[in-house]
Amino acid sequence: MTITRTGTSVKYDLKTRVFQSVAPRYERTNDLISLGLNRLWLRKLVREVKKTPHHTIADVACGTGALTERLARLKKTCVTGVDPNAAMLAVAQNKRQAKKRPHFILGLAEALPLPDGSFQAVTVAYGLRNFEDRERAMQQMNRVLENGGRLFIMEFSIQDGVCTRRFMVLQRIYIRYVMPLLGWLGTGEKEAYEYLRDSVEAFPHPAQISSEIKNAGFKDVAYKRLFPGVVVLFTGVK
Repeated sequence: MTITRTGTSVKYDLKTRVFQSVAPRYERTNDLISLGLNRLWLRKLVREVKKTPHHTIADVACGTGALTERLARLKKTCVTGVDPNAAMLAVAQNKRQAKKRPHFILGLAEALPLPDGSFQAVTVAYGLRNFEDRERAMQQMNRVLENGGRLFIMEFSIQDGVCTRRFMVLQRIYIRYVMPLLGWLGTGEKEAYEYLRDSVEAFPHPAQISSEIKNAGFKDVAYKRLFPGVVVLFTGVK
């Protein structure tokens, strides 16, 4: 398994510093702050990918490779992980991986160092909030997909609606106060999980994200909330 450096650079220093600081404990802390549900959500995403052609998969904003590794366990699959943070990729590289190990590349979602039309599926898990330019990143993901290829994006999203008002309050309390505290206890890094809290609270409604995905050239765009409703899975077809 190799990490290939590209000529892109990360302009958003805060995010770079945040992810460098938590890289060694990132996956363990994700399990902690999600109360163990993170693994359930990742399994759900892999099952959805498995239902479609998936011989070649690009896992964008792959981080420490939690999803990348699971995708590589699928039969007859070649997986490439892309992330702008070298510290996160170093953790991914040093982990015990599936027999068919992923290939990791250092690069930005807004300038994917991947050939046109070369993948049957593109996945993003919890990375969309961190893109400097979502529109350009989605266009890039469309570019590297072959015709008929599938996009899968999983992201945190605070639930809304009159019927769920009480649950919304609990969500917001958890995201604003409990999640940063657990993240701080898990990593010793307070700033990282304050950033996570702020980025989740500022993330647009799923309907807006769906519209952005359509504008990037995707069709059959849909989204659904995963139990217990704080995470959304978006899908689309090139």
